[in-house]
Formats: sequence, C-alpha cells, structure tokens
Amino acid sequence: MATLAQKVLESSAIMLAVRLVQRGIGLISILILARLLLPADFGIVALCSTVVFFFDVLATAGSSQYLIQKADLDDDDINTAWSIDIVLKSSLWLILMLSAPFIAQFLDEEALTAPLRTISFILIINAFLSPGIALYYKDLNYRRILKLSIIQKLLTFVVVISVAIVTRSYWAQIIGDLVSATAYVIGSYVIHPYRPKFSLKKVREQFKFSQWVLLKSIFGYMRAHIDTFIVKKLFTLDDVGKFNTIKYLTSIPATDIISPAVEPLLSAFSKSKHDLDDLAYKVRFSLCAIVVMVMPLCTYIALFPEPIVDVFLGPNWVETYGILSALSLLLFTISMSFVFENCFIALARVKQLFIYDVMSFVIIVTTMVLYWGDSLEGFAWLRSTVALALSLLFFGYTSVVLKISAIKTLLLCSPPAIAAALAGFVTLQVYNIDIEIAFFELIITSAVFFLIYPTCLVLFYLAGMHKLDEYQHAKNILFDVVLSRIPILRRYVGAA
Repeated sequence: MATLAQKVLESSAIMLAVRLVQRGIGLISILILARLLLPADFGIVALCSTVVFFFDVLATAGSSQYLIQKADLDDDDINTAWSIDIVLKSSLWLILMLSAPFIAQFLDEEALTAPLRTISFILIINAFLSPGIALYYKDLNYRRILKLSIIQKLLTFVVVISVAIVTRSYWAQIIGDLVSATAYVIGSYVIHPYRPKFSLKKVREQFKFSQWVLLKSIFGYMRAHIDTFIVKKLFTLDDVGKFNTIKYLTSIPATDIISPAVEPLLSAFSKSKHDLDDLAYKVRFSLCAIVVMVMPLCTYIALFPEPIVDVFLGPNWVETYGILSALSLLLFTISMSFVFENCFIALARVKQLFIYDVMSFVIIVTTMVLYWGDSLEGFAWLRSTVALALSLLFFGYTSVVLKISAIKTLLLCSPPAIAAALAGFVTLQVYNIDIEIAFFELIITSAVFFLIYPTCLVLFYLAGMHKLDEYQHAKNILFDVVLSRIPILRRYVGAA
C-alpha cells in the first residue's frame, strides 16, 4: 500500500505532467496572440480580468478549502458549499453588471464597459461548478480533473486563435475565457457522479471557517493584482499590457508547475495538524523541494530575458527585457507562499493569513504609490523586491509558529541556490557567443543551464547532501515511486 508521501508525490507528478501539456498549449497561444494583437489589447483584457476575478474572489466562501480540510463530510456539507457559491456569485454578477460603467470611468477607459460586462458572465458560470472537483482534490484523485483540464485548454486554444485571426482584437481572449469556464463547469459534472442540491443547512458552520478565508482571499487577491491598476494610473494602457503579460509569463512556472505540484500538500498537512513536529518536518521538506524546482527557473529567467521575450512575444515586446528580469523574483515568492498558506489553512489559522495579507497589501500599495520614477522597469523591480521581503517575513513567522530552525532550512536550501548560480555563470559564458537567431539562443542557453544545474545537485548530493534526512527522504520516495511504476526495474533491483 502506498504511503501518504508516495501518494502525494504521485499526485503531484500527475498534476505536473498534465500541467506541462496545458502550459505548452498556453505558450503556443501567447506566441501567436502576441503577434496578432497589440500590447494595448492585452492591457484591456488585463484590466477586465483583474476586475471580474476580484468580484469572483468576493464571492468565494472558501467552499473548496472547507470541504478538503473537514475530516467527516456529509451531503449537507457539500450541498451547502455549492449553494453558497451560487448565491454569492449571482449577487456579485448583478452588482458588476450595474457598476461596469463607473469602473470604466474610474480607470479612464470608457471602452472597458462592454468587455467588462461580457466577461462578467464568468461569475454565473463558475457558480455552478460541481463540488465533485473538491471531493477529488480531497482524495488526492487528480487524473479525471487533469484530463478535463487538457480538453478545456485545447478547446479554449482553438476558439481564441480562431477569433483572434478573424477579429485581431481583445475580444478573442474574452470569448476564450467564457468558453474555458463553460467547458470546465460542464465537464465537472461529467467526471464526477455527485449531483448537488440547493441547501443552506450548514451555512453557519461553514461561515465560521469561511469568514477568514473570504477576507484573506480578498486582500490576497488585491495584494497580487493591485499593481495592475497602479500601473494604469502611473503609465499607459500599453504599459499595462506589457507589465501584465510579462507578469503572467513569469508566473507560469509557479501557477502551472509549482502550484499543482504542491496542491496535494493541503491534504498531507491536514493529516499532520495535530502533530506539530511532523508538520514542521513536512513544511521544511516541502520548502526544500520547491527551492530545488524554483531556484533554477528564477535564475535563468533573470539572466536570459532576451531570448525568452524574442521567442514567445516577438519584436513588439523588446522593451520588456528588464521587466522580465525584475519580475522573475515573483516566481520565487509566489511558490513559497503556496507552502505557507497550505500550512496555515491545515492548522485552521486562516485569521493569521488574513492579517498577513492585510499587512502586506498596505505595504505593497504604499511603496508602489510612492514610486517617484518614470520607468516601468524600475517599478517592476520595486514590486518584486517588496514581495521578496514580505515572503521572507512570512517564512520567519512560520518558523516561529512551527518551531522550525530557520538556519537549518536555509542550509537545506543552499545547495540548489549554489547550483543555480554556477549554472548561470557557465551559461553566461556561452551566451557571450554571438547567436543571431533567438530560438537557437533560447535552446542553447537553456540546454546548457539545465544540464549543469542537475549535475551540480548530483555532485552536491554525493559530496554530503545524502547525509541530510530531507534529501535522503526525497531520494527514497522517488526511488520507491519509480520502482512501483517500472515492474522490470523493481524485479531487477529486488534480485540484486
């Protein structure tokens, strides 16, 4: 029987593999859209999406987290969670429809009214998502969810590109978002047999948990996306498109690789919430694993923005090289926050998360509003630096709560950091060679970097990392999972 650690790792591997396929489709979509549309089109979509998903957050009662973290569920729990979503999201949709002209006026973009009202229908669509999705997450059963996600992504890709070729406007992305939401909601009922019924029997019980999730979600979302509105106030609509597109490109590894890899952690952490020593070990182990994955990506993006931008976005985006380097730090901070947040949710300490989000939101807004420069790149560096400082503060608080040795954790994370630095140094020497074609430049630099990085890690492991419990644990889990999936290798090792 598979251990919890093996089950978490296998679930993470499944999510990671399918998300790589999804993101491959997404990158192809960006590659095409960046050449069909203007940065201003991306700016309009960014503003509309930020507003509508803020309303979506306002309507979020933490239903999914509630169902995942609760040990014993009955039909009343599930039906109430589904019903609360319908009530809240339908109400917020009506408010958004009525307030769209005023929001457009506030942002000094009258043209936002029509697309904003159109994309607002996502609220109504998402309200009817089957609770079966949360039940699959609770059971660490991701195969059907991820198959659905691939179908959703393929359908959205076809629709977005087709509309973009015909219209050459931002409507392609807005229509694509609506199609994406509709496909996922319909599919959620196809892949899971549970059929919810409208009920509010457990509304009080759920709101005891969800009130802090809701407040935390509001300020967490505002903290993550307030920079979009500040960029609009300080710069131009073109700059909004550039900033948000680069921010999206930078966050892809975090949201589509790291996030699905750590999503099973909430279930794993919940099973250890009564044993703080075990939970502390799992948090330290998770942080170390994420640093191993994230550090090379951050380093590569920061050092080699030119081939990334040239290949994926094209000649209209050459002014964003410095912005991509600056925002690469967000990849690290977003990834770290996944672990911290899952840990505190598992401990039912959502109130502390809310306090942190409020505090960090105030700090981020204050520093950005007081920005005196006239450079979008400088603004991006300020945004990333403040986020990094807040992430380190969050790490310090988590260490105190769980009595984790911060020094030991930093020592555990130092080998991948050193390996990434060495890989970057060597790759920079290759990068100095004149390569005129951006695609080959990207292939060569990434091949060199991501060959040297794991080589350095293996050497570090052999030199002494294997003595550390966390790295030995990771090796054993990986070894067991590989053997369980390759019967011939398992028999060979057993015979040996």
